[in-house]
Amino acid sequence: MKLALGKVLRARGVTQTKLADAVGLTTGYVSLLVSNNRKPSHEVLLSIADYLGVSVNDLLDPDDPALPAAPESRTGNDLDDEIIAHLDLLTEPEKQLLLAAARGFSAQRKGEGE
Repeated sequence: MKLALGKVLRARGVTQTKLADAVGLTTGYVSLLVSNNRKPSHEVLLSIADYLGVSVNDLLDPDDPALPAAPESRTGNDLDDEIIAHLDLLTEPEKQLLLAAARGFSAQRKGEGE
């Protein structure tokens, strides 16, 4: 997982030190995250996204080849059933991460409709 944290920090006008202080991390650790030399825990990723007012998805680098390819297009009950089947396989922290991403998507949709 490759992060786009540096881009998000610059876009928000937030320094690494300010982020570190706000979410209870060391500046050195934040620097490692920005340079993609460390992978954050789910909890840290959620805290960072919450503080910056972005979705977890916004923190991920869209050009990361490790991200899965977009799935084939499906609609209706088949897609709902597949999503539900995958939920049963997730850990609680993964479910929290997924919920944060879903909330981010919903917030973006609400912003598009205004």
